[in-house]
Amino acid sequence: MSKSVYLLPVLLIFAIGCAENDAQLKIEEYDGPMYELHNVETVYSTQRDDTSAVMTYKLIADVQLVMENQDMKFPEGFYIENYNPQGEVVFTIKGNQGFYYKKENLYKATGDVVARNLEKDQTLNSEELFWKPGAGNESIYTDKSVIVKDPSNIWYGDGLRAPENFETYQLINPRGTVTIQE
Repeated sequence: MSKSVYLLPVLLIFAIGCAENDAQLKIEEYDGPMYELHNVETVYSTQRDDTSAVMTYKLIADVQLVMENQDMKFPEGFYIENYNPQGEVVFTIKGNQGFYYKKENLYKATGDVVARNLEKDQTLNSEELFWKPGAGNESIYTDKSVIVKDPSNIWYGDGLRAPENFETYQLINPRGTVTIQE
């Protein structure tokens, strides 16, 4: 009998073993959340001096998914309260879904987004809103349609730019109704 006849079964077994090892090497890399948290309430503060800090904002969410790169997803939405130095809530954001991008320090609210300036009784409605804490005059922005209501006016726009406290704002392509008091 020839040596090649004995060698053929050995080569077949080796080939099958290599094919099984290739299948094992094709395991897909997991890209889902590293942590899933429920009923989250996170308080963020800024150091005032060597001995004290002041609360700057609070985030509340039913579900928070933390990704490997520290980005976060809030699939059931989130609610954010922004505080002034005296500890009073001055601005809120609520969205049906939320995202936090760690590298940019940027929050994104989507769905039925409602933002409120409690001091001026102003309400903003949009389908998307970005908030970058501490970013100055353009901390809050969107390029989506917005409606801004206060006790006497309703404004519509194709986008918005505002400082973090939503005390003032700039509408893109503004239109609306204005009540002028005499």
